[in-house]
Amino acid sequence: MNIILYAPTYRENGSVFFFPDFDKGRSQKFIKEHNILFIVKLHPLEEAHTIKIFKKMENIILLEDQMLQERHLDIYDFFPCTDILVTNYSSVYFDFLLLDKPILFAVPDLEEYRKKRSFVLEPFEFWAPGPKVKNFKKFLEEIKKSIEPELLFTREKNHKRSCKLLQG
Repeated sequence: MNIILYAPTYRENGSVFFFPDFDKGRSQKFIKEHNILFIVKLHPLEEAHTIKIFKKMENIILLEDQMLQERHLDIYDFFPCTDILVTNYSSVYFDFLLLDKPILFAVPDLEEYRKKRSFVLEPFEFWAPGPKVKNFKKFLEEIKKSIEPELLFTREKNHKRSCKLLQG
């Protein structure tokens, strides 16, 4: 099973998954076909009004803030089992970089976000390592590329080589 963690930054407009061509049915079919578990961790202020997007979808787990608090967990506890991180502008990707795993940036409103909120590090395109996708079709294509066995094998081989270097 491929585990994808979706952790977007807080958005005042409540646009959590806002690709113009997003299709819930197509999403569900893709997740099933590619044996994906999609873990969603939203900002606590967004949970209430976005649950309806992800409720009743198979292979999707919504990590609600209250549930995590009750179990003394946070998003970082899920990093080791995550194969791909999907985010938009959240700084969570900086920590995920240490794992040397794929990161996908869902940024359909990149220019608008840049004008309204700006970035700490510019240019965003340089400092955000990984594909930047602006529509749902490209999003699915990039996920498919990231879970291809050849890519996973190459990353695993590189990781093992890095671990051997650390061991002396």
